[in-house]
Amino acid sequence: MEDIKLKKMKEILYSNPKYKNMKIDYRIEEGNYYLIYHYQKNFNIFDMEFHELMSKIIEEVFYKNGITNVGQRDVLEREVKEYFPEKNEILNFYTALEFEEILNTLSKTFKKNIASNYTDTYFAINKYNNMKLNKRSKLNKTKYNKPNIIYSNFS
Repeated sequence: MEDIKLKKMKEILYSNPKYKNMKIDYRIEEGNYYLIYHYQKNFNIFDMEFHELMSKIIEEVFYKNGITNVGQRDVLEREVKEYFPEKNEILNFYTALEFEEILNTLSKTFKKNIASNYTDTYFAINKYNNMKLNKRSKLNKTKYNKPNIIYSNFS
């Protein structure tokens, strides 16, 4: 659940449509230091509009409430998982969905291949088993001849 500070920060930041996709949050570090951190893909740190908004956020949310030990930092892409774990969970969820979709596609392809190659595989397995049987029968040195039956004699 969002606290009042975070809600106010987002309200001020998202007032500019340019930053609608930006992730922002804060945490209290050692020594009662409030660290505001933010992430947006392809973010330009020299964007003065953003710094004006951050100044407004720091003043409205923190300074007016007597909190003066505040800092900010831009989170690098490789640090997103650490600072925004909920974003990581969302990414993992979508990755899992994509993975399942890939598996379903592969399994369909695999099933088609099995169906089309079933007869070839079946005969290959039987041939292999027959070869093993032939080898075993030679070890016994016993030859069994198939009886010659003429079925027309039984009618």
